[in-house]
Amino acid sequence: MSTEADSPCRELFIYWHCERGRAEAAVAALAAFQQGLQAEFPGLQARRYLRKDGAEARATLMETYEAGPVGLKPSQQAWIVARGAQALGAWCLAGRHVEVFERLGPPAAESP
Repeated sequence: MSTEADSPCRELFIYWHCERGRAEAAVAALAAFQQGLQAEFPGLQARRYLRKDGAEARATLMETYEAGPVGLKPSQQAWIVARGAQALGAWCLAGRHVEVFERLGPPAAESP
């Protein structure tokens, strides 16, 4: 039986769209949300990115989360996703898209 401690090193990537004119407020809300997460989960590294989508009237925000060498536990991931939906839903045009990746080790050294 697998436990959270046995889980692979998971990292979380979440992206979503907001109205371009509301991007500054959305980024501020995201920053406040991530600061709260980092207080709740010591060692959590949260990052945010913004892309203005050309001539479109929207912007794309990306949130990323990692938790050091052990990665996120599934329970932490679920908490981040659920709380983020509540905290950021007012800015999202069509919901947040969640992707989970397992961190791979460094590339193998090439043989001479």
